[in-house]
Amino acid sequence: MYVINNHRKVVDGGLMRGIALCVVVLAGVFSSAAPPHVRAADVGAQQVAGLFMLTCMQYLGNRDGLLGFLAERRVPSMPSQAAERFLRKPGEGKVFDASRPGTRLALVSHDNGLCSVFSDTASGPESVALTLQNLHDLKVPVKLVRESTHPNDPSLKNQGFEGEYFGRAFQMVLSSSSQVGRMQVMFSVWPNQP
Repeated sequence: MYVINNHRKVVDGGLMRGIALCVVVLAGVFSSAAPPHVRAADVGAQQVAGLFMLTCMQYLGNRDGLLGFLAERRVPSMPSQAAERFLRKPGEGKVFDASRPGTRLALVSHDNGLCSVFSDTASGPESVALTLQNLHDLKVPVKLVRESTHPNDPSLKNQGFEGEYFGRAFQMVLSSSSQVGRMQVMFSVWPNQP
């Protein structure tokens, strides 16, 4: 499990997460090795939770910052045909292949400020649990505001949350499936409009 410290400092009048957050999460997300005590099934969930925290949450509402971060790390864009699967409308965002060994990951930066992480190989329920644990460890208040299952697929669970991430109000949907052979994780977050 990721251990995320709630270190932060004031920079340019805004709250920035401390270097400890980036170092710990980066070590897990951009590393193919997992600690020996981590079960193989947990590795994908850790990578999903870490990627979501490091990108979508870290750059909440800062699309240019997110795209710059991904460019610095040379995270490749997906080919347009594959990217269309993750966009509501073709061309309305950028899709990146953030896959790690053993875990396929897609990161989507939508033009409207929405940020999403998808995986069809990580455990959905474990990814949700780890993401909520990471938010709790950072003392980020989140409130479950809705929960549902898909009427035609009871294995698909949707949870809607509201919260505040270092002074920035947001809405988040964590969707997960326990059914093998389908998209396991579909996480999205977006800032509340002022």
